Amino acid sequence: MDIRPTGKTDPLTRLGVNGSRKPAPTSAADKTDFSDTAAIRESLAGLPDSRTEVVAHGRELVAQATYPPPVTIKRISNLLAVKINTPQA
Repeated sequence: MDIRPTGKTDPLTRLGVNGSRKPAPTSAADKTDFSDTAAIRESLAGLPDSRTEVVAHGRELVAQATYPPPVTIKRISNLLAVKINTPQA
């Protein structure tokens, strides 16, 4: 038995697809409302650039001769050594 297609054999052509994408339809439901961003911007504008208590704590730590602890320095140096010895892609 011999079966022959009656149209073009390309399945994309039969479906009416020509390889180019059509832009997605836009509707009113797809629009995003950014009207609340003004309130967020105002709140952020009222914040200080730095937190004085955190800056004071940092200054206290830096003034200590034992900061950072030797264990931390050793771990950081090990991480740097591994990074140096690893071939870059």
